[in-house]
Amino acid sequence: MVDYNLKQIKELYKKRSFSVALSIIQEKLSEADDSQNMWEYYFYLAQVQYMLGRNKDALKSIQKTLLLIKENKIEIKNMIEIQIAYGKILRRNNKLQEAKQVYLDLLKKDEKYTDKEEKIKIYHNLANVYLE
Repeated sequence: MVDYNLKQIKELYKKRSFSVALSIIQEKLSEADDSQNMWEYYFYLAQVQYMLGRNKDALKSIQKTLLLIKENKIEIKNMIEIQIAYGKILRRNNKLQEAKQVYLDLLKKDEKYTDKEEKIKIYHNLANVYLE
C-alpha cells in the first residue's frame, strides 16, 4: 500500500521545500499512527530539521528513528542511509567522536552490503569529521 503522505514528503524534500515537508510530517506524527513505516516519518523529520539547522531536534528525531527501526525489519540499504545521516547529525551537534565511530562501524560491519556510492558518502563524511 502506498503512503501518499510519505511520497509527498519525499518529493518536497527533493525540491528543498523543507518547511512544507515539516508541516506534513508534524501533522502525520500528531495522529499517533502506529504503522510500520513510522520510522520513515521520523527519518525525514530528522533530515528536514538538519537542513533547517535545527540540529538538536534533528538529533532527537534520528535517535527516535534508530529506536523504531530496531522494532521493525528494514532493508540494509535503508539502515546504511540512516546511519550515514546519524553521523552527519552527530557531527553537526559537535559529537565528533561518536560520528567518527558511526562511520568506522559502517565501514567494518556493513562492508559487504555497501556499494561504491555509499562508501564514497561514508568516507566523505568521515573526512568531514577529521576536518572539524
